[in-house]
Amino acid sequence: MATDNAKIFDEPLKQLNELQAKTLEPAKTLTKALLGSYQQFAQLNYAVMGDLVNFSIDQSKLVSETDDATAFFEAQQSAAKSLSDTLGERAGEYANLATELQNKVQSEATTPRKNSKSTTKKAA
Repeated sequence: MATDNAKIFDEPLKQLNELQAKTLEPAKTLTKALLGSYQQFAQLNYAVMGDLVNFSIDQSKLVSETDDATAFFEAQQSAAKSLSDTLGERAGEYANLATELQNKVQSEATTPRKNSKSTTKKAA
């Protein structure tokens, strides 16, 4: 008798499981798309930090390797311009990534989902 009572819940639990999977499917798809974007943003952040570290090291070298004040300031100005140009390029990369991410999200939001027939049965 206990087994018969347990079978009563088999179909509703199966339907609940299917509904849950169907409901979570868009979130799983979006998460996959966002993970790639997250990785790209993290790698770009890492590259920017590398640019700043390299700039800092180069500035430290200038102090210890340059005796002439004019040469020092010219080299410093050149390095700052180079860093500015590099960061400008990085900003463009950030903008491109943001556009790609926006397009992914919009695509996922507007992609029609499969309309599977309801598995619920009407009571007779």
